[in-house]
Amino acid sequence: MTRRFVAGGLAATTALSLSVANDEMFKYKIGTTFDILLGTGIAAAILALLGGAAQQQGLIKLPF
Repeated sequence: MTRRFVAGGLAATTALSLSVANDEMFKYKIGTTFDILLGTGIAAAILALLGGAAQQQGLIKLPF
């Protein structure tokens, strides 16, 4: 369990440092890239939940 937490923490730290590096490279306000990625992830999660709910209610017919 601890290894997964550490690996996840390292991945988050690396992603954050890459986000800051991108902001510095393009001279954006620090945090802009992170905000965009966070918003995109939240939107994807909401769409996945809505799609799953629609499929459960039979509103979407999938071929499998």
